[in-house]
Amino acid sequence: LVYPAALLERACGGSLQDRVIVDAGCADGFFALNLARAGARVLALDIAVTMVLRTATFAAMGDLQDRITVQLGPAQELPGVLARLRLADPRFDRVHAVCALGLIYHFDALVPALEALTGLGAPILLELHACPPEDEAAFDPARHRNPEPVSLPWLIDWLYAAGFDTVAE
Repeated sequence: LVYPAALLERACGGSLQDRVIVDAGCADGFFALNLARAGARVLALDIAVTMVLRTATFAAMGDLQDRITVQLGPAQELPGVLARLRLADPRFDRVHAVCALGLIYHFDALVPALEALTGLGAPILLELHACPPEDEAAFDPARHRNPEPVSLPWLIDWLYAAGFDTVAE
């Protein structure tokens, strides 16, 4: 396992200091908190109210509330969320990188969500540990998995067509 900050530092030119990082699907804020501790300004976004509340609470407990902005909403709404944030805080004028770990398998509509992420014009850190299509439990919507499973080859082809490259670690 490679610590995401190392890959994001590389994507941001060697430092996370005052770089704007979007943590899409922030869950309880684990990555957002660590990125903020490394000096990044983080937009932590999640669709679950409980996760947003946990992230905000942990940020306050760690005295990181000035480095983490927490928002409720799906990844597809990121462009709108960022546009509103830019009006309120000019430090969000540019996204330097996106951390979307553990997120890709939760989308109900995979292509629109991927298009929203790639449309930010920033490097995106994704993981590709897709479950085989025959593993039906992996795609159970009740377990917050994508109800329309895609194969790993399809996903890799889509990402390459969208301009992604593979970083071997």
